[in-house]
Amino acid sequence: FKYFSIALDESTDTSDSAQVLLFVREVNESFEITEELAAVHSMKDSCTGNEIFLKVKESIFTLGLEFSILKGVTTDGERNMCGAHTGLVGNICKAVLETGAAAPMAIHCIIHQQALCGKNAPIYEVMNIVVQNVNYIRKNALSHRQLKNFLAEIEKKNLAHFPTCNKFKLENYKEFPTVFAVGVLTYLKEQFQTRFRDFKSAEDRIRIFENPFALKIETLPTEFQLEVIELISNNNFKDYFKEASLQQFYAMLPDESFPNLKKHAREIISIFSSTYLCEQTFSKMKYVKSKYRTNLSDEHLQATLLIGTKKFDANFQDILKDKQFQTSH
Repeated sequence: FKYFSIALDESTDTSDSAQVLLFVREVNESFEITEELAAVHSMKDSCTGNEIFLKVKESIFTLGLEFSILKGVTTDGERNMCGAHTGLVGNICKAVLETGAAAPMAIHCIIHQQALCGKNAPIYEVMNIVVQNVNYIRKNALSHRQLKNFLAEIEKKNLAHFPTCNKFKLENYKEFPTVFAVGVLTYLKEQFQTRFRDFKSAEDRIRIFENPFALKIETLPTEFQLEVIELISNNNFKDYFKEASLQQFYAMLPDESFPNLKKHAREIISIFSSTYLCEQTFSKMKYVKSKYRTNLSDEHLQATLLIGTKKFDANFQDILKDKQFQTSH
């Protein structure tokens, strides 16, 4: 594998033991992606960032991987995970920097971030709709500019672009609560800016990967400039970019012409955006280690979860070919 990233989350099982799941996402030369459960660590005593790091380090070396090709760490955002000094992320960054490689991108799970953004807003029951709209707005520069203009219009009590708000005004014979609306929208805007600062710090890197055709050459790092010039001057590449997925597009680019762009794409593609796989596996763990099986050993728990998260079918014929069967009498 060229690069890999990890995702971790922690939960407590039915016997009150802290279990830390470690998932690995790897990308190879051909941009093929593999995601798998690497380890299940039972934290017997405490669950500090230093202790989790030692377990992660052990797992990485067991898998034959190296810190020098680790490009991302995605966690649930707890202090023991994301602490800059004694937390897991801080320890991992130190280990990667010691190899001479750039520090990996540290990400607080997007799903957690979205939930936290609206947790304290006074409209929690409609946050699913709000999150969907915010996601749409943030991925489109024009929509983001329009939102800013809308906020300014609401502050002026101009509801020309908000027919539902106008309807409220007409049906209730009173002014729409613009102060409240502006307060909520401003709060959400601030929350998203604060909680998604992980992505803000990596915005330039992500934009290069997301759409190299939309970039200004003079703003690019030197190593990308000539490659992007060659890329945007080729109409075939432009057409394929519109039709294919990003993974397919970068896999198609010739290695000899675009080595830096392809290297950068592999790094970004290898990164987990959320700890969804961990959450999904914890749900399975509740069935595996239920109140009826609290004495299940750590080894059996890990083996069961590894089997439960694999995406391939077991070849029973090959497994049983050397076994001797006992026929019934």
